[in-house]
Amino acid sequence: MRTVTPKVHPVAPAEDPEGLDAPAPRLFSKWIVLGVLSTNLVALLVVGGLALVVRQERRLLREELRTGTMQMAGEMEALRTDVVLSTTENNVFLKILLLKPGIDKGLARDIAHSIVIRAREHHRDVDMVLAIIDVESNFNPNAVSHMGAVGLMQIMPAWKNSFGIQLDLRHVDTSINYGLKILGSYEQTFGGIELALTAYNRGPNAVALSMKQGRVPFNGYAENIMRTYARIKAWGRP
Repeated sequence: MRTVTPKVHPVAPAEDPEGLDAPAPRLFSKWIVLGVLSTNLVALLVVGGLALVVRQERRLLREELRTGTMQMAGEMEALRTDVVLSTTENNVFLKILLLKPGIDKGLARDIAHSIVIRAREHHRDVDMVLAIIDVESNFNPNAVSHMGAVGLMQIMPAWKNSFGIQLDLRHVDTSINYGLKILGSYEQTFGGIELALTAYNRGPNAVALSMKQGRVPFNGYAENIMRTYARIKAWGRP
């Protein structure tokens, strides 16, 4: 008997009438686009953040540079001031030695230092201060006049109450500081250095009374100071 092998015909796959298994190219493309957009957005955020950081760094750098420049300018100005004051102080010190050769050099240094500082503070020529001290006390901080005036600038003790002075009038800096304050107040009252000097010596009431009565208030004191001042000033000329 012959065995017959039945033929098997391939069966075509059943059609998917609703297309459920078909690929979704449009949906896939949307995801790609969204992914690209997200990547670009992240990149923009990163770049923007970096730009902000760079701007902040630049601003901080500019502020640091500006602050550093201002500090350097302040330091340079302070240095220039120190140089000027130092040079002037040495000049004043040497003039004190010329005016009073036997003076203690330490005392002369102290006087020179206070003259420079206080003259600058009260807008006075250092040579004018030297002239007043030379005439008033001959650079003796312990000098006391027959009227009771004390110290380098010969300040009357009554001024201690007026200015609230706590320190000893024989103290170098105290005498120079308040002596120049008194002189300045007289200059404001009488309107000129020679009248102010005369009031410093005679007293403001005596000067005011002389002027009221039409008499010359000067007593030779201001002239003496101005002569001494001119002599001292000439030492600084070539």
